[in-house]
Amino acid sequence: MPTVKKKYLTDEAGKRVGVIVDLKTFERIEDELDELACIRAYDKAKPEAGAAVQRGDYVTLEEYLAKRKSKKRVRRSSGNR
Repeated sequence: MPTVKKKYLTDEAGKRVGVIVDLKTFERIEDELDELACIRAYDKAKPEAGAAVQRGDYVTLEEYLAKRKSKKRVRRSSGNR
């Protein structure tokens, strides 16, 4: 793990109450937190998605794209009235 340059903010009693980091470090922390959130969401959804696939309760990409394309045609034709 890379070293983080930081400065602590303290209250009157000397207790740490905050931290200051440079923008690049902050953005890196945000990216890591976002990645962690994605991993957790995947881990949470994986059992349910796996069960749905085993039941055959899914749509292939080709089926989805065909349905989406047909909906766009219907919307365009109804919008031309």
